[in-house]
Amino acid sequence: MSAALPLLLHPVLAVVFGVLALHERPTVTQLAGCLLVIVTVWAVSRTPRRDRVREPA
Repeated sequence: MSAALPLLLHPVLAVVFGVLALHERPTVTQLAGCLLVIVTVWAVSRTPRRDRVREPA
């Protein structure tokens, strides 16, 4: 697991904490941002890494 994952999930966890503990109602923009972060982290983690070594021509 990358060290960047907790940093990327921080905004999502802030919204979740606000809803669960503080009974706040997030806006559509906040929910869209959370969804964008989650989908991006998921997509990047599923993409196979390619070798950066070029084959000789």
